[in-house]
Amino acid sequence: MDGWLDPAAWSGAGTTIGRMLIAALLAGAIGWQREVHGRPAGIRTHMLLALGVVVLTEAGRRLGGDPARVAAQIVTGVGFLGAGAILRMGREIRGLTTAASLWATTGIAMAVAAGDRMAPVAVAATALALVVLAWVNRLERRILPESTLPVVAADAPDAETIGRLLGTWRRNGRRIRTFQAEAVPEGFRVRASFEGTAEPPLQDALGVPGVRSARLEAEP
Repeated sequence: MDGWLDPAAWSGAGTTIGRMLIAALLAGAIGWQREVHGRPAGIRTHMLLALGVVVLTEAGRRLGGDPARVAAQIVTGVGFLGAGAILRMGREIRGLTTAASLWATTGIAMAVAAGDRMAPVAVAATALALVVLAWVNRLERRILPESTLPVVAADAPDAETIGRLLGTWRRNGRRIRTFQAEAVPEGFRVRASFEGTAEPPLQDALGVPGVRSARLEAEP
């Protein structure tokens, strides 16, 4: 119970608590971007990760541990967390960007925990992460060769329907190059690009039970 009833301990924790709040807010901004796009790690995951990083960093400092060793252990632990966000779906690997966002959030929270001149670095890193997540994908679709691939967009009410849609494409031998599912008020909007012509996968989508609509969609 040492320190629990000591007023000095509580007053001295103000700086750490402030850093926890700042880290949670910065991480929450990244998590919000992931959540509105239907990714598995959203606001809560990113905020809890940032809180944990700040607390572990501060606790390691107070316990007299080597800061570099504490940081290395945090990075290792987050590596396992990020691996859990990565999924393999046939030839496609999903979740790499979410895992990377968790990694970046860890670095931001560590910068907040370090304090001093690292505070502006944490804010700048958050802003850059949001720019990368929101805009770089659009730039990629404009400049990479894959931007010329046919894209099928479909509206599905739930994840089960998305699973049936993917299963149909795989059974029919459709070669999926990119796949994205984002949450919308009516359920999910799926966008997938294919090697070859788009008409066969479009007809597949129209025949899947539960798919409300499917159409060809040009890349912006």
